[in-house]
Amino acid sequence: MPHDFEGPAGDTANGPTTTPRREAAVRHVARFHFHLTDLVTRHRDALDFHSLPVWAIDAALRCAYDEGVAAGVDRERSARSTPANASQEPPGTL
Repeated sequence: MPHDFEGPAGDTANGPTTTPRREAAVRHVARFHFHLTDLVTRHRDALDFHSLPVWAIDAALRCAYDEGVAAGVDRERSARSTPANASQEPPGTL
């Protein structure tokens, strides 16, 4: 299991809302900002707990926020480019 935590409103990281983009963003933050090779729980304190400087946590949170904003913008653009009646036949066709 890559990570087994529960987020806001019961959203689990491994649940149905997990997407390849989301997983890639999480892995990027773990590697780039925290220098972690993976997020596997090993049930050993020496392997599961890490000391992190506040500036790394700050950078990771800003990165995650920016990634969320970008995902929202992409979703909004996608919704605008897909007409509400795209699945219906064009007028005048049978």
